[in-house]
Amino acid sequence: MREIVIRKKRFGVATAQVAALAACVALGALGADPVTAALDCKLLPSGNRIVYDNMLKAVYEADLAADDAWTACKTPAALAAYQRKVRTALVEALGGFPERCPLNVTVTGRVARDGYTVEKLYFESQPGHHVTANLFLPDPAKFPGKRPGIVVPCGHSTNGKASNGYQRGALQAAKAGMVALCYDPIDQGERRQSRNSASLWNCSAHNNVGRRAELLGWNTARFRTWDGMRALDVLASRPEVDATRLGVMGHSGGGTMTSWIMALDDRIACAAPSGYLSTVRAVCEQCGPQDAEQFVFGELAFGFNHLGHVVLRAPSPVLLCASHGDFFPFSGVVETARRARAVYAAAGRPDAFDLSDTLGPHHWHESTRTRAVAWMNHWLQGGPVPAPMQTHRNLQFGFNYKDVDTGLGYEPKSLDQMRKNTWEASATPTGCTLDLPGERTVYDIMKDEADRAQAARPALTADVVRRVAGIRAADKIAVTVCEASEKDGVASAVLVQNDGTPVPVVTVGAGEPVLLVGDAAKRADLAPHVKRLVESGCRVTVADIRGFGETSNAKHAFYGVKDADEELAQLGCLVGVPFVGRRAEDVIAAARQAGGGKPVRLIAVGRASIPAAHAFAAARGLFSKIETIDAPGAWAELFADDAKPTRFADVVHNAWRFYDWPDLLKL
Repeated sequence: MREIVIRKKRFGVATAQVAALAACVALGALGADPVTAALDCKLLPSGNRIVYDNMLKAVYEADLAADDAWTACKTPAALAAYQRKVRTALVEALGGFPERCPLNVTVTGRVARDGYTVEKLYFESQPGHHVTANLFLPDPAKFPGKRPGIVVPCGHSTNGKASNGYQRGALQAAKAGMVALCYDPIDQGERRQSRNSASLWNCSAHNNVGRRAELLGWNTARFRTWDGMRALDVLASRPEVDATRLGVMGHSGGGTMTSWIMALDDRIACAAPSGYLSTVRAVCEQCGPQDAEQFVFGELAFGFNHLGHVVLRAPSPVLLCASHGDFFPFSGVVETARRARAVYAAAGRPDAFDLSDTLGPHHWHESTRTRAVAWMNHWLQGGPVPAPMQTHRNLQFGFNYKDVDTGLGYEPKSLDQMRKNTWEASATPTGCTLDLPGERTVYDIMKDEADRAQAARPALTADVVRRVAGIRAADKIAVTVCEASEKDGVASAVLVQNDGTPVPVVTVGAGEPVLLVGDAAKRADLAPHVKRLVESGCRVTVADIRGFGETSNAKHAFYGVKDADEELAQLGCLVGVPFVGRRAEDVIAAARQAGGGKPVRLIAVGRASIPAAHAFAAARGLFSKIETIDAPGAWAELFADDAKPTRFADVVHNAWRFYDWPDLLKL
């Protein structure tokens, strides 16, 4: 039974406002458009961020609970048991890793430098999927015998491993007697993945991959972490390297991958992530969820977060590197470092964790890089304990890349210049792995997996849809009806779900009950559809499901996506809440209100068609039929065309293994 409570001030909407809307309807005879006037009202406070605030609160609470769970491990045995539990869940959330294939390392050149040599090479992390890299080798006369090996993942530089900052970190390691492998991430450097779009590059490309990977229950981090683990295999296979002494260090996106690799590969003896780790809650509050390799569906729900990246490897040595002015909030760095120290102390190794903080903005500063190399030198080959950070900070005053050795390559002035030229750091003949014979991209790999998954799908039922999309049964979706009013044929209300999410609804006309949901920025934009239905004898309820209409405000834009629902979807992902499923629950709640106990005709416009189809399949008895207008293409099109755009807000984690969304219209 619905709980109906009328509160005239809860969302700040005065009764006089609704009366004014009724007056607008009465003015129809004077030339005003009564339907548009009825829809063009405000039921929520102007500028509200109610949906966003609720989801950010859920992230905050889950992240804090994850921190508390790690610091509750007071003994080495308790920590080890919790590490096993979280790591198992994490690998499962990533979708597992592929089987190891032959690396097939191909060395394409050698360049001698003062105190080190660079080999240009590429290898296969998966069959036919090539990773380009530069291997920095120390002078064997000065450093004989087997040496420690360090993987240096790149951050989000357009030219990948040719970036002077990342090359400098690798050569500093080589000059200190360690072998360093700096490799290109997907869609950076020589590793463009899209055959259909040359403009898909860097972060936007990583998200383009991630949106497809979500449908398979995978993640961009799955591809990128596996590349890093195979880079460790390359190091371990080298005759110059002692495979028992391996480390990883990197900055920004390279700090992200350092964090993933150190958390998931037991061969890592020490690590130095830079310019990434803070707290999940602080990052989401300050700059919003970041690109697709920085989060995994449900990670906070099973206890994994930024602190988890550090202590999942405890008591292995970790140097947490950060800049005071980074957009990854330094306040979160301090909190994570404080808790990490407590965990390392409980593990009996307080000396194996340290914080390296420096001045300035988001950057792998010379001071940070040099101290990271000193950390590696200490733990991998018995060098002295690194000097205090204040000593290293002096290195960045007056520092200029033009005055120091930065290895190979050049800094391109534009993406177009980078595409048209190869550089000294290039490992492939053309500077692009797409030109290698038989090259398989991440899109090829996902297409093959999508075909296998489709062939193995079980029978599709409403229970399957509810389980996969996280939709509760209709009788479990409780709402409070607020600000309810009806006058002169115009009814309005705010349906507040038990998680605090509001669904504003406006109803006009009389006759067959119809529920209309759309992706419009304003309800009034749907007026042409509503007028057509009213004229045909329908009572039409228009609902703003979360992330559309009045509920669309959020704090940030997500990598150029102006619509707020992309950020909302990512916040939901962190806590394991499928955003499409929650939108479907909004549709179900609105259908119960619109139907008044009778089945309603459901009409969805644009991107709202996907959650509407899920609601239709999950709560079939509420609806007489469903129609879609200007609906997005099927998910199958995403696997067929690597450049076809989509949104995280329009896909469901792991759903492709059970259905494509248009299948739900026929259930």
